[in-house]
Amino acid sequence: MEATRSLRRHGNVQPGAFSLLSNLPPGSVKHAEHGLRPPGGIYNVSMGRVLSAFEATLDQLEALRSAPADAHGGIAFKVEPLIAAQVELLESMMAHIDDGYQVLKACHPPNPSITEPFAHKWLEKARHPSVKQFKNAVSGYRDAIAPMGNRIKHEHGQLRLVVFYGGEQRIAGYYLEAIDREGVAGADAKIHPGDTAFSFNRDLRFHFVHLFEIGDALRAALTSALQAMGIRSDGRLVVDESARLIAVAERVEALSTTVFPDEVAKPAPHVRVERDQGDVVLSVRYPSLATFRQPGEMRITTTIQGDGYTTSYRMPYFPKRPVG
Repeated sequence: MEATRSLRRHGNVQPGAFSLLSNLPPGSVKHAEHGLRPPGGIYNVSMGRVLSAFEATLDQLEALRSAPADAHGGIAFKVEPLIAAQVELLESMMAHIDDGYQVLKACHPPNPSITEPFAHKWLEKARHPSVKQFKNAVSGYRDAIAPMGNRIKHEHGQLRLVVFYGGEQRIAGYYLEAIDREGVAGADAKIHPGDTAFSFNRDLRFHFVHLFEIGDALRAALTSALQAMGIRSDGRLVVDESARLIAVAERVEALSTTVFPDEVAKPAPHVRVERDQGDVVLSVRYPSLATFRQPGEMRITTTIQGDGYTTSYRMPYFPKRPVG
């Protein structure tokens, strides 16, 4: 996946759906008949939620980097706000995909005989011409995050913080906690094979890149659907300074390139912002030729929260010896 947006060339640096939704011609919008917001409104509200989640997570990571060491050399940091921000980021990205289906529905003629409450299923029953196109385009990313989102939402899944630290360097990440067949709580074996975790330095880049993949997939699917109805957009430039999105992109780009040991071999997501004589160019790519580094010799800490019954816990990146 690769996308490049320029303020000078495109008028904005938003994902591809933004300009199309701002240019929808008469006859293409059916939101009122469905009881929905205008399609551009659905997209803007969804993007606002996603950007708020990025901002909250990045704010908490900055607080972690500047947190003082305690008397034992550990980090004096309140974990809960960072975990809550990351949970919201995962949920907002899942919702962003679902909101794409709502946008497609808001531009499709209503069918009173279909009472399906879920937009993606409604579109399938209505034989929407490009809902399958959108579904296939975002399936790779959705399959990557849905297991965590569903565990958190429906199966009492809990995220736990893990930090590599030494001197001034702190490489933070998280894992989804699960109970294995021996009753030990540790990193979910399906999501984190080999007792691993996700570093924020890679993970936030990964989610930001896919924000553009979702937007471009929605643009392509909506364009196909409108063409099937004989409707074409004029394609004019839509001017938007995109200041909030650019600010988040710059903060994601500035994250360290040091990640957890197993992530060095994974495909690298890349985010870049270039400013030149009044223009801003935002580029994302996945996979990319960017390289990550693994941490040197460091200490590792993780959060463990008891439930009154579980007595054994296992830390990521440690031999399988439960702590209890």
